Amino acid sequence: MSLQTDMYAKLDDVRGELSKFLRDEKECVLIWANPHRPTPPKPYGVFSMTARVVNYRDPIDTSSYPNKFQHRQVEQTVSLTFWGRNADMLREAHGIAEHARRWLNLWGEPILTRNNMVIHEIGQVSDRTAFLVDSYDYKVGFDVTFRTMETDVYRKLYQGSETDVNHDIIETVIVNDHTINKEDET
Repeated sequence: MSLQTDMYAKLDDVRGELSKFLRDEKECVLIWANPHRPTPPKPYGVFSMTARVVNYRDPIDTSSYPNKFQHRQVEQTVSLTFWGRNADMLREAHGIAEHARRWLNLWGEPILTRNNMVIHEIGQVSDRTAFLVDSYDYKVGFDVTFRTMETDVYRKLYQGSETDVNHDIIETVIVNDHTINKEDET
């Protein structure tokens, strides 16, 4: 599984659990940003992946070992934005955002642990209202940065003194319906 897919799956699990919590507590749905479906009725929130930082912790050195591990510390920032539905939309959206922030800080720890993630940094809830054409789009939100560790295994793909197994020898090649065997090449 690649890093992108793995991180996306982890974040989707966190988003799904947070969405269940917000739906039960505040009647708010939390969706991925830019979904390929209609916008849900208010109140709702948007979960958007923004900046990613990957820090390589170990150098790759395949000269001395048949297998070498490399650890990556991955930080993924997610932006959460919420819209309210009542006459005082900012107040409702602010309450939902504070509830989501509290879940991430306290009640969501088992979900984060299940996904091998921790919160590196969590921002304060702030007004994200925007003026669009001739009206305001009232919304509030915050950013949260998650951290996780990923490990890659690099295996030697050539024969060396450490092993007597050939990993890179091609036995047969088929080119334009013509088969070439290794034994035929002597």
